[in-house]
Amino acid sequence: MFNIETSQKVSVKILVFILIILVIIGGLYFYFNKTEEFQQANTTPITFEVSTSSFLGSWFWMSSDESASFGFNLKQGAQSNLVYGNYCAATFSGNRSDCDPYKKDSFIGILNGNKLEINFVDAYGGGTGTAILTYNSDNSLTWKITEEPSGEYYIPYNVILKKDSKKTEYYNP
Repeated sequence: MFNIETSQKVSVKILVFILIILVIIGGLYFYFNKTEEFQQANTTPITFEVSTSSFLGSWFWMSSDESASFGFNLKQGAQSNLVYGNYCAATFSGNRSDCDPYKKDSFIGILNGNKLEINFVDAYGGGTGTAILTYNSDNSLTWKITEEPSGEYYIPYNVILKKDSKKTEYYNP
């Protein structure tokens, strides 16, 4: 017949199984709620006011092995949302330079939010390109080419530049 011990063992196993299922359901509920909150917290854009004056001055980047560098000087344009300037890029430890020897202005930028939309003329190959220059919350700039110039060029594709407070004008290396 039916044994009481067997009945108790089955009841305990059922209770343990139900408890495990409840723990799993609770964990999944907690995980998905926290994940959703985390995603909302990390996808909300951080906005801050930036004017063209935030971009003005000399900016510089150097590769970690010091074999490549990029710098430019930005000046205020005739309109409050415009900047212009010249740049110099060097690579192969200075054996290739992408700089205008006469320091002619080689790009113009239009402010759009915390970004400058840049049109530039490559000094090495003479091609034109576009880039986005983003002002970051840590007071650095991110340069990212969005349309590469035709021909050979040595401007870096995507770098973070720091303000060069020692220089009032960027010069060719």
